[in-house]
Amino acid sequence: MTQSEFNQTISAVNKLAKLAKTLNRLYTNNCNGFYSEKAAKANATRIKNIEIKAANIAQDAGLFIYFQTDPRGCAIYVSIDPLTDSNYNIGKGL
Repeated sequence: MTQSEFNQTISAVNKLAKLAKTLNRLYTNNCNGFYSEKAAKANATRIKNIEIKAANIAQDAGLFIYFQTDPRGCAIYVSIDPLTDSNYNIGKGL
């Protein structure tokens, strides 16, 4: 891995960490419930958009990504190996 590739990977992980904080808050909102259907739909739309953005960042950096929607843990896990429901904890939680 070149220095440039390393720097790009670090940059991607930093971006993903920021998105993970936002996702964790949005996942928490899902667990706590909403006062209106409009708020629930807005939250779901934000989650979908952020997950797409995060997946694109990870793909561009050559990383695999897993979204853990339980707000008690990390929202995003990344790894250089593929992640599934049964092995996502081998990745780095953000």
